[in-house]
Amino acid sequence: MITDHRPRSNGGSAPALGAHRRSPLGAHRGADAHEATIEVAPGAVLCGDLTLLDQPAGPRGLVLVAHASRLPRRDPRNRVVIAALSRAGLATLLLDLFTAHEKVGRPPAEDAELLSQRIVAATHWLREQPEAEALTVGCLGVSASSSAVLLAAARLPAHIGAVVCWGRGGEPAAAALRAIVAPVLLIVDGHAEDLEHCFALRERLQCPTEVAVVPGATHAFEHFGPVQRAARLTTDWFTSHLSVAAPIPQPTGRPLA
Repeated sequence: MITDHRPRSNGGSAPALGAHRRSPLGAHRGADAHEATIEVAPGAVLCGDLTLLDQPAGPRGLVLVAHASRLPRRDPRNRVVIAALSRAGLATLLLDLFTAHEKVGRPPAEDAELLSQRIVAATHWLREQPEAEALTVGCLGVSASSSAVLLAAARLPAHIGAVVCWGRGGEPAAAALRAIVAPVLLIVDGHAEDLEHCFALRERLQCPTEVAVVPGATHAFEHFGPVQRAARLTTDWFTSHLSVAAPIPQPTGRPLA
């Protein structure tokens, strides 16, 4: 278990992210960020920001950041995370899991099954993009999207190479958890209820799993001190498990349909 015992302030501000002519997420020098629209089902179009890196060796992998909130996807928390991943040489897709219509209506925040299907569709879309088709994909879920990310990893064991979940979400069925082969990092607050849930989830996962505790974080990871700490842990996890040449463990059982 990874634990950060050092006290950190919840105040302060997010690191300044330089503006980009096409997207405000081009924080890393040499980043090529542009908006993407992905049709994940008939009539269901999601918007996202695809940030690629212009460097000799190419990106070390690509992280799909699953955003499931009424808040704009380019909120300060996500900007901190995208900047950290880009600095580490990782391409990113910041994906809004809700359509524009759902954001003004009633988003299906509790429907992990539906959101996971959208993550799966977006991952297939990435495989069709010339700039990203050779990259190993990792998935980051925060609170409401954590369960959806785990379900997507169960459905795509040959395509998703690493997973990070921030905060406490729902818990997928045991069959889905057994199908996950990608290494999983669970980042939670230090509250006893969160820890109990997290360790119970780790016991049910059969893939390599670590638990990281970030004291002072809320369920939504709203404060910048914990966000910066969690972003560093997330970046370390993905840089350790994602690379162009990294083989993805093959499942021992049949993946979920």
